[in-house]
Amino acid sequence: MDNNYKIIHNGDFVYFPLLEGVEVEEETVSLIPEKNERKPTPRGHSGAFDVIGDIAIIRERKDGNITKIIEFIKNTRKNIRAIYIDHGVEGEFRLRNLEFVHGEDNPETIHRENGIMLWLNVKSVYFSPRLATERMIIAGKVSEKENILDMFCGVGPFTITIMKNHNVSVLALDKNPDAIQALEKNYSLNKIKGNLKTKVCDSWTEIENIRNMDRIIMNNPTSQKIDFELIRNSLKMNGTVNFYEINSTEGIAERMESFRREGFMPVDKRIVHGYSKKSSMVSMEFRRDKQ
Repeated sequence: MDNNYKIIHNGDFVYFPLLEGVEVEEETVSLIPEKNERKPTPRGHSGAFDVIGDIAIIRERKDGNITKIIEFIKNTRKNIRAIYIDHGVEGEFRLRNLEFVHGEDNPETIHRENGIMLWLNVKSVYFSPRLATERMIIAGKVSEKENILDMFCGVGPFTITIMKNHNVSVLALDKNPDAIQALEKNYSLNKIKGNLKTKVCDSWTEIENIRNMDRIIMNNPTSQKIDFELIRNSLKMNGTVNFYEINSTEGIAERMESFRREGFMPVDKRIVHGYSKKSSMVSMEFRRDKQ
């Protein structure tokens, strides 16, 4: 259950708030909660923490109110086993600098979303639960038998979600050996039978040898590096690129125009979530349109 919302009684019906991705045998419905159906949260702390499995990760704050957030989590999220403070992402593998503050100091957990399970160690790999809906959207666009390149796969949230729903072949790449190890474990954990190949490598080096992909997923939103020639050579004509970037409105417009100039026609664009006052995490989809 999602403890941020109250149980609703309506006539002969009782509605229990569920966390996103939870599977139940009973019928589910989508409701927009009224204000009095939400449990109170500390003022100004909306989105102040992420929940990954049974671990809560609080973003470092300058207002000194972390203690209030910790108490809020302890009082409302009874399933939380450990609480960490995130002092920022750092290093080649973009790992969170985590400080343990409450519960059991064990960074390993199993995160559930969209009907899949993801085992991970929050200290040795980077994972964001905020893209759960986005991952399901992309899975919904995939066709059977696609050949997919997941360039920055992490523990496999895109790969596993897609392979759980479609008979596809995926080549998953990542520099972080712990991420690849977790992905391979998640492949077995979810009892997937599709064709998965993994490799610990620099994706921009490895892509030089890759051809005939139907789809390339590029979820590395803080990196500005992009080589259109390598992408074009790896992708079939009319193939799809799912590209993610954190940028301003003007920056996103410039990025989309750069794809267009290189022969990739824009198909879709949406804001995944806010990032700062001037920038957002944006999902862009393109189709290869030229040789």
